[in-house]
Amino acid sequence: LGKVLTEEQIAAFHENGYHAPVRVMAGSRARDYRDRFEAFERRHPDDVIKLDQKAYMIAPWAYEMLEEPAFLDTVEDLIGPDILCWGQSLRLKRTDGKSFAGWHQDTAYANVQPINVIAALALSPCRVRQGCIRAIPGQHKWDLLPHKENFGTASILSRGRRSTPISTIRPPWRWNSTPANAPFSITQSAIPPAPITARIGASSS
Repeated sequence: LGKVLTEEQIAAFHENGYHAPVRVMAGSRARDYRDRFEAFERRHPDDVIKLDQKAYMIAPWAYEMLEEPAFLDTVEDLIGPDILCWGQSLRLKRTDGKSFAGWHQDTAYANVQPINVIAALALSPCRVRQGCIRAIPGQHKWDLLPHKENFGTASILSRGRRSTPISTIRPPWRWNSTPANAPFSITQSAIPPAPITARIGASSS
């Protein structure tokens, strides 16, 4: 039995490649992190892009998110106590109806071995109308798919990479969540445009 997850949830994670939602902090705590992110955006509008890679190096409060006890305990349930945070991204997906992340495998960006787990923490509502994360169940068991770089698009991914379209192979799972919850994933994912309200989140791997 894990510290946070049940044996069934852990087994389902390794079978499907994701598990969500997991409550990793109080809603008020998530609101505090969101306030700090928005304050950073107001003070340093030209530097927000720097939070996209290893945010903890320039924002001490971003590192605090990584040390949330329930957050770490959930990661430990999935991969064991030997945990290395390779990267942390803080991203705002705006309500322009254009910003998106195409279907991709994170191992195409960073093939961390033996396992690379992505934990995405919602700092705002993350429902279908906000363009929530989608994933293909079981895809983590496949080989790495061909990816194409698409610079100059509205993609929120650093190099705009997109994999071979496979969303018609199996119906994608959608993460429909509220702030302070996090999905933990090792499978292929995508984020559609947000036409209604913005979505703010932090992802760590």
